[in-house]
Amino acid sequence: FECANTFAYYSICWTGIVVSNENLEEKEIISQKCNPTVGSFFAGKINFPFTIKDLRKEKVFKCNHRFLTDLLTEDTLVIGHAINNDISMLIAACLKFRIKMPTFNYIDSNVVYSVYKNEFKETSLKTIADEFGIEYVEHDPSEDARATLAAVREIAKRENTDLNGKHPELLGEEDVKVIVGAILMNFGLDKAKQAYRSYKNGECSFAVVISAVGGCGF
Repeated sequence: FECANTFAYYSICWTGIVVSNENLEEKEIISQKCNPTVGSFFAGKINFPFTIKDLRKEKVFKCNHRFLTDLLTEDTLVIGHAINNDISMLIAACLKFRIKMPTFNYIDSNVVYSVYKNEFKETSLKTIADEFGIEYVEHDPSEDARATLAAVREIAKRENTDLNGKHPELLGEEDVKVIVGAILMNFGLDKAKQAYRSYKNGECSFAVVISAVGGCGF
C-alpha cells in the first residue's frame, strides 16, 4: 500500500499486489488506485505520478476492498517488506470505513533477510534489491511487491529451501538469536518468544522464520 497522508493511515491511495504460486513465481500483477478521501498529499519525499485531483475520480477504499477479501483468506500467505506499515494501513482503512478486516498469514522479507545475513538490523528494500540485482520502481506498490517476492525467492534459492521448509539448512544457536531479535524488532515480544520456543522444541531450520512469523494472521 501507499497512503496519501502519513498522518491519516487510512488514506490508502494505491494498492499493488503480485500473486504467486508456491514456488514464488509470478502469476498475476494487480495495481489499483483509490480515492484517499484527504485534501492533500503528505507523504514525505514520495512523488506520486498522479495528483489528488486525479484520485478524486477513483473509488474509495471501501468500494475497492472486495478484491482484497477475495485474495486474503486464512490460506493466504502474504509476503511484504516492513509489512507492519501495510498492516497498519489496512487496519486503519478497515476501521475508517467500517469493513471487516481480512484474515491472513504473513511474513516479513526484512526478517527473512536478517536471518539470511545473520545481521540484526532493518534493511531497506532498495538495499536488498541492489544486492540481488533486482530492478524495480520505488514507491510503486506493485513494483515493491514484485521486488519483495524476487528477494525472498532469491534467498530461498541460496538457502536451498522454500516456504514449505523443504531441504532446509539447519541453524545454530547464534542464527536463532538473529531470528528472535529480528522478530522482536518487527513483531514484538510475544512473537519473539514463539520463535524461540519453536527452536527449543525441536530442530531449527531456516523455515522457522516462516513457522514463527506466519500464522499470526488478523
